[in-house]
Amino acid sequence: MGNATKPLRKPFVLGRADFLKISAVEGIHVEKEMAEDFRHFDNEALCPADRRKAIKRKYGKARA
Repeated sequence: MGNATKPLRKPFVLGRADFLKISAVEGIHVEKEMAEDFRHFDNEALCPADRRKAIKRKYGKARA
């Protein structure tokens, strides 16, 4: 008896536009300032790690 394996699926990734549409249905909206931040990240071609750092720096809460 052989091991039956399921074929691997490719991950499904939502783009920003689709994510924003789904979020709007849930009542979640991106503020104008954050949308501008995202455009800046795109224009600067920041890698995901640098995007996260910038978001944490600007919007993260300081820990006491």
